Amino acid sequence: TDGSGPTTSRPADQKAGWGFTVVTGDDGKRDDHATEVHSRCGRVPTDKQHPQYNGAERPTNNTAELTAIVRALEYLCADQSHHPALIRFDSLYAGNMALGKWRARKNKALVAQLRALWAQAHTHLNGHLWASHVYGHTGHKWNERADELARRGKGGAPS
Repeated sequence: TDGSGPTTSRPADQKAGWGFTVVTGDDGKRDDHATEVHSRCGRVPTDKQHPQYNGAERPTNNTAELTAIVRALEYLCADQSHHPALIRFDSLYAGNMALGKWRARKNKALVAQLRALWAQAHTHLNGHLWASHVYGHTGHKWNERADELARRGKGGAPS
């Protein structure tokens, strides 16, 4: 999973995007030989009337990182294969929020949805859901792919 925050301080131009990729067929570490089986990306909606609004009040890098995990968990909950899953994130903030290690001071509605989805996915997968931090921008093939998707999402690419 990855998020991409705004690159400008002009409020009218501020956009954030999220992306995730689903891979299979390797060791769960670097997954250099894994195969992508699904990917999605999109813009972080901040309008409460938007059908995919998830509690993000502002388009920031943090809300993008959180939204990427939310969308990946939604995918897992909808998937009927029940394959075990490892969610990799490069944002310690988003990962620690998802796992309940940190308490939300901002983005409370978004974090509440994220934690509820984590619990739902954990149950859906019979406890076979794990999380792992990966360092961003270090050449990890699938983190780079998620980063590319997040940038595309920020630009308005459809999920």
